[in-house]
Amino acid sequence: MIGERLRRARNNTFRSLRVRNYRLYFQGQLISICGTWMQVIAQALLVLDLSHDNGLAAGTSIAIQFLPTLVFGAYAGVFVDRFDKRQLMIITQVLMAVNALVLAGLTLGNVVSLWMIYAIVFANGLVNCVDMPLRQAFVSEMVGEEDLSNAVSLNTAIFNSARIVGPAVAAVVLVFTSKGICFLLNATSYLAVIACLARMRTSELQQPERAPRAKGQVREGVRYTWSHRQVRYVALLVGVFGAVAFNFNVTLPLVARLVFHNERTFSAMTVAMGVGSLVGALLTASRKAPNVHLLLAALIGFSVMDVLAASSPNVALMLVCLALMGLCSITFLSTANALIQLSVEATMRGRVMALYSLVLLGGTPVGNVLAGWVANVASPRWALALGGFGTSAGLALLGSRVRQPPVMTGQLREVVDDESVVDEATVIGN
Repeated sequence: MIGERLRRARNNTFRSLRVRNYRLYFQGQLISICGTWMQVIAQALLVLDLSHDNGLAAGTSIAIQFLPTLVFGAYAGVFVDRFDKRQLMIITQVLMAVNALVLAGLTLGNVVSLWMIYAIVFANGLVNCVDMPLRQAFVSEMVGEEDLSNAVSLNTAIFNSARIVGPAVAAVVLVFTSKGICFLLNATSYLAVIACLARMRTSELQQPERAPRAKGQVREGVRYTWSHRQVRYVALLVGVFGAVAFNFNVTLPLVARLVFHNERTFSAMTVAMGVGSLVGALLTASRKAPNVHLLLAALIGFSVMDVLAASSPNVALMLVCLALMGLCSITFLSTANALIQLSVEATMRGRVMALYSLVLLGGTPVGNVLAGWVANVASPRWALALGGFGTSAGLALLGSRVRQPPVMTGQLREVVDDESVVDEATVIGN
């Protein structure tokens, strides 16, 4: 009996992998994102080296990365809806590989400076501005709406499996070679995604009708998103989280160096968050449909764990808190992503997910600079605690506005607007 239940739970958790195209995507992304996390670790430490442990410089480098999303994020969604997503993704992967290769060459040639890192980070941000909503919208074309919630959670599992493996490999590479080799390995890892995308069977993709070129498409996406109560308030919660809590690449290396006086602790912290996030992603994937109560509970848990991590007296306790933070943050974001994707029309999904990316990452430039400034004038601990206090405030203001939408056969079939009227744009499926 127990064995049968475990088997069914396993099959339910990984059910999206039965789809060949998604299985290829899963494999390629797992390799590539391991390389990305290697670069995240090496780049954060390189910025601190060049800036002499300046928290504001660290915050600025992350802020520049997300600045293009803030400026161009809404337009990127129109772009995604208008073109073939698989072909567009191949282009974005090639461009990010080139950026990593340039950074590797500058670092290995010992000619890299802070402004060069800023320029490369900004270039990567421009590409990622399109790539992020593109990857999210492409998932539904591979698996369809029935398995969309599961595939979104497995995407998160990919990201956080890589968060465990990538920093661990980076720690070894940094001991025996240099930061430039981390960048070079990341550039090479993009070949895996490109190869897997090329092998996909396009006839099996569930491609929606592409949005025609027309005026006012960005405004249409904004109106569409704002007019649906559920999508609106979930997106606002995500925006608060992104603005005040997405500062780990600023705060954790500073905590490692200035509080615990060991930069290798940064890799351990990242791995701890990755382990918790992976558990959270798999638990979310095992659920048949996203749940609002889980969304709010995860945000409460994150707020508490963030403050506890910031006040931890030793590394061991902080690692435990970071693991639980990872679990709660990914449960929150996976649930929010699935709730929004299952609540919109396929032809609008690129624009809506671009706005999702915008609210998640758009406030990050300000939040990261603020975290760096707080680390300089107060301490890295206070900068880390900023996320917990900020998400608590957002939850108090917006949490009661989010409602559990109607669920039919494991899928969200309708979203009720402010006046409790369902229009044709809010109905999912036939």
